[in-house]
Amino acid sequence: AVVSTQSGHYGRDIKTKEKVTHLQKKVDTTKKAITKAEMSHDNHQIVVADLEKELSEVQSMIEAYEEDNQESQEIELEDAQMQEYNTLKEKASQQTASLRQSLTKIKRQQQSDEEALEQTRQKKVDLELRQVQLNEQKTQLEERIAKLEQYISQNSQTVNKLKQDKDKLAAEIRIANQRYSEIQSNLEGVQSELRDAKVDKHESARNQRKAETLESMKRLFPGVYGRLIDLCEPVHRRYQVAITKVLGKNMDAIVVDTEQCGRDCIQYMKEQRSEPSTFIPLDTIQVKPTNEKLRNLGGSAKLIIDVIRYDPPQIKKALQYACGNSLVCDTMEEARKLCFSGSERHKAVALDGTLFSKSGIISGGASDIKRKAKRWDEKAVDGLKRSRDRCLDELKELNVIRRKEPELNNLTSQINGLETRLKYSKRDRDSSIDQTMSEYNKEANTIETELEDLQPVLENLEKQIDDRSEKIDGIQDRLNVVEDKVFKEFCKELGIDNIRQYEEKQLSKRQEKAKKRLEFANHQSKLQSQLDFERRRNTKGQVKKYEDQLVADQQDLKDLLEEEKQQLKSINQTQESLQVAIEEREAFKSQTEEVETELREIRKIQSEHIKEVAKIQKQINNQEVNLEQMRAERHGLLKTCKLEDVKLPLKHGSMDDIHNPVGTQSSEVDGDPSTTEYESLSGQASAKIFERESRIILDYSSLPRNFKEYEDEKRKKYRLRLCVDTTA
Repeated sequence: AVVSTQSGHYGRDIKTKEKVTHLQKKVDTTKKAITKAEMSHDNHQIVVADLEKELSEVQSMIEAYEEDNQESQEIELEDAQMQEYNTLKEKASQQTASLRQSLTKIKRQQQSDEEALEQTRQKKVDLELRQVQLNEQKTQLEERIAKLEQYISQNSQTVNKLKQDKDKLAAEIRIANQRYSEIQSNLEGVQSELRDAKVDKHESARNQRKAETLESMKRLFPGVYGRLIDLCEPVHRRYQVAITKVLGKNMDAIVVDTEQCGRDCIQYMKEQRSEPSTFIPLDTIQVKPTNEKLRNLGGSAKLIIDVIRYDPPQIKKALQYACGNSLVCDTMEEARKLCFSGSERHKAVALDGTLFSKSGIISGGASDIKRKAKRWDEKAVDGLKRSRDRCLDELKELNVIRRKEPELNNLTSQINGLETRLKYSKRDRDSSIDQTMSEYNKEANTIETELEDLQPVLENLEKQIDDRSEKIDGIQDRLNVVEDKVFKEFCKELGIDNIRQYEEKQLSKRQEKAKKRLEFANHQSKLQSQLDFERRRNTKGQVKKYEDQLVADQQDLKDLLEEEKQQLKSINQTQESLQVAIEEREAFKSQTEEVETELREIRKIQSEHIKEVAKIQKQINNQEVNLEQMRAERHGLLKTCKLEDVKLPLKHGSMDDIHNPVGTQSSEVDGDPSTTEYESLSGQASAKIFERESRIILDYSSLPRNFKEYEDEKRKKYRLRLCVDTTA
């Protein structure tokens, strides 16, 4: 339950961390957006102020222009002159009616072409402006695609690195779990063997002190190899007793490389008040060379050194010193023959520990030797203990790796999040390239085609307008000639060259005023439109929107950080609970092992008791069988006495209680009547007979003393039968 709770906490903590990271990025983005929006708002305010200032300047220019026009003087005609001007004008119109009609028609065509030209030029300007906008948008899109490519590349590298870390960590955890299972299985086997050997109960404090002293000497003196029993072992268990017999006291001897090292060790042991030990210095011991002929004696005989495995190789000299040319044989008889029967005597030992010396002394495999031989098994137990300690240490190291499961889950979550973002980024990039960029290119190609198509139209319109302008000028000249004839005298009175000077002056001023006013009106309208548009743009609202969003995100981030803090606190508490549960589990496991050990002891005692009960029950059954046989014999004797009319001295009961089956002949006494009759009766009938005859108690007081002292049943029966015969 604790493990599942911990996994749940880890999962929630990972999700909270992802939310915190996302919100922090969102807050940073919002802050950048606020800065950008504030800059845009400031620029907007500057633009509005510039437009208002420019609009005010245009209004001042219009007022100044109107004042200037009011002050300027114009030629004014009197009523008679105006009447004459109108009469002459009408006369000139009548004379030039056809020309004016043609001129009006041509001007109408000219105006239509000029309007078409203006529209075409405006369309070209619009297309060129749109082309510039498209180029800017394409540039921005290309920059965005480049940023997306950079983001995708960086995140792909990050994902690949995280995947490598995840695979490496997952492999470590998987290998650690597999190794943990293997070590756990090995540890259970080692602990089972240790429990069977009862090593913890039989370990001696004295031996432990000796081992500690030896380990200290190994650390202090580099030339110390160790005890001879720890440096070698039999190649097979069958040689344990024989090797123990040959090695003798040298089993516990400490092997050192030099005599000086041995002296230093002896001095150290004196200082530590340790028990005395024997040392074998490899540089000073005298060793006889191995007799190679002894390896070819035949039979089961082998050199004792050949059935010993040792490590390191340097201690071979110590083994040769302890064993010499001793031989080991399977049987005592073979060992005896090797020692005494040949021309040359050899020291030989049998597998049961019987040693035959060259001097003729024979020593047997006593129980003490067999007890010492068990030390080879204790040595194996020491190896088991070292294996157990190594397993426990490795399990601790593996547990450190196995506890990285949350880190693996965190990596998996990060990879999933990054892959999701990569997926949407790639989709956005592909959409921008395949759809948006293609639309831009398509529109740009369309605009380019339209611009190419507009150029011939513009050239044609301009040529038509130019040609028509020459034609209009020719007709206008003809009109001017007619008007000059009609207004000749009138122009002399006014002091002007021709009537067109008056009309053009007045008309040009009016047209100039109208054009100027139109320009002012257009400029003012344009500025007012731009100002209205800029005023309608709510840049401050955009800033306020981002600020509100920032406040909300910061509050959410604060709540998430608090939640993350609580989750971390909960995780720490769960980890502490898990540690306590693990410790309790280990304690329970240790208690369980102790209980199991005690239970095995109890079962062993129970098995022994069951065997003892079975043995006693067998004895009881044997006694019951013997009792039945004795009852049958007693019944036969009593029946014989009754048949032969022998009067028995009785303390209780009478002869009538003796069962006498009908038709039984007295000749059966010579044989075994009791057996014949007893076998012919059923168990229930026999029980009734024996119950009746149990009331008969004989009086042995009149028997001689010597009859009472015999313990042998056959002799008792013989003398009793003699007594019966004598009485008869």
